[in-house]
Amino acid sequence: MISQYYTSTQSELYAKNQRGSTLIAVLLILLVITVLGVMAMRQGLTTLGISTSAQVRQLLVQSSDTVLNTYSNLDMNASGALSLATVVGSALSPDNLGRELVFCYRPTKAEVFNATIKANTIHAGTGDASVVDDSGGGGFCNLTTDFGSGRNAVVTQVAVLQPTTESTGRPGDALARDTSVSENSGLPKGLTTQQPLRIISTSMLPSMATGSLSDVQTNCLEGRISDNTDEANANKETITDCLARYGVPANTQVQEYNLSSGLTQTTAVN
Repeated sequence: MISQYYTSTQSELYAKNQRGSTLIAVLLILLVITVLGVMAMRQGLTTLGISTSAQVRQLLVQSSDTVLNTYSNLDMNASGALSLATVVGSALSPDNLGRELVFCYRPTKAEVFNATIKANTIHAGTGDASVVDDSGGGGFCNLTTDFGSGRNAVVTQVAVLQPTTESTGRPGDALARDTSVSENSGLPKGLTTQQPLRIISTSMLPSMATGSLSDVQTNCLEGRISDNTDEANANKETITDCLARYGVPANTQVQEYNLSSGLTQTTAVN
């Protein structure tokens, strides 16, 4: 009887040890699976982050380029295309030399660069803050409504100006083609004049701002110039720099054009 009791007890202990070993093995397997799962999830999130970042950059670049492509396709020979009522014509006016004509690119509207577009005129102040010459122009973008598509993601603000300094700095760059600087020289036939024009397109994602959109609106979109490439404004904070301080992803594209106009000489018939 005693030997049978010992044998039974040993069997029960052996069975319990077996179950304990099995449980430990299962827990170890689950632990390994959990660790591998966490590693895979982290890798997936990293890949997703890289992909999302690349998509954001691509979206912003495309939005900025759209404005420049729109201008490149305009017919500058059309009647009234360079009148003072248009953004381009106003920017080329001697009165606005060095000033930026700012407007919000709204692709759902037909009036892009033409006479009916809303625009503000600004210039650089003594500090980083710009000076608004006409506050009632309605050209500044609204970060909560002026989106470039139905996705309500990207806002694009544009500045058009006539540079105050030549980008190349080469002697004679500012002279009209076929002009002579000799004394008493007359107007040549087929005289062609050129006017430089600079367009700055800045696209941004307001939803990713780390600060108040109201502050971004006031301090950046309405309070900073877009272009500081001219020597006089070299140390000014631009709208792009300001957006970066508020954590707003942005892309700025700058394009310079030379608008040529010709003077045709005709011969009078007696």
